[in-house]
Amino acid sequence: MNKHTLNFKYIYNTLIMECRICFDSANSEDMISPCLCRGSSKYVHRECLNLWFNLSDNPNAISNCSECKFNYYKMIPIMIPMNRIIVFIANFRFLSLILYQLLILIIYYMLELFYTFEYKITTGIPYYFLYINNYFVSICICLLLGIITNIILLYNVKDKDRYYKSYDKQMLYCGLSFLFIIIVSFYFIPIISMLYSTCLIIQLITNHYNAHYNAQKKMIRDSSLIISFTDEEIEKLRQEIV
Repeated sequence: MNKHTLNFKYIYNTLIMECRICFDSANSEDMISPCLCRGSSKYVHRECLNLWFNLSDNPNAISNCSECKFNYYKMIPIMIPMNRIIVFIANFRFLSLILYQLLILIIYYMLELFYTFEYKITTGIPYYFLYINNYFVSICICLLLGIITNIILLYNVKDKDRYYKSYDKQMLYCGLSFLFIIIVSFYFIPIISMLYSTCLIIQLITNHYNAHYNAQKKMIRDSSLIISFTDEEIEKLRQEIV
């Protein structure tokens, strides 16, 4: 293949690159071929595809080509590695809170078997509130485990910018409210304060789950994640489908 043939092929491929939505050949670097369509329907601007996702009445438009019905391949980064425990906590918060308390009681009885710890102030007001024992210690252990879990979840976030944008502010304020109650009540009623800390841990895990879900939901309508195929890859896909 000589130089003139290569130049002609380049010019020919450039001329036929026309967006199937706006019918414009400008901004060719933003064009992709995301499906099995050929000819005038092969190329589309990512920006035009985003617009089509938002305006189309067809619910399948965000996942399938309207012409060839091909299911778009998307590179969706994992925000947080989901597992059954996180999903369970997010969807059954009250039940998770009860199970969390049972874990605290189990640790408490285990501590009682080895050493009985008790501390209280017998003078001043309110002296009957400031009482610390193994139950308080067991709550602190579970709180530490919960904090470590949340740190690990946050560390494993792949796309942190998209994750923070998807973080629900209302859920964040809820978590901060629990934290405020813990700090204020700790001096007066340490055990009650620590019980609120279990609510905080459950809330933080739920916040992670919701941020993950919201980010994934937004990314579904983002054409920048759709994979563009070459002619050889399209032909290979056609053969696999047939």
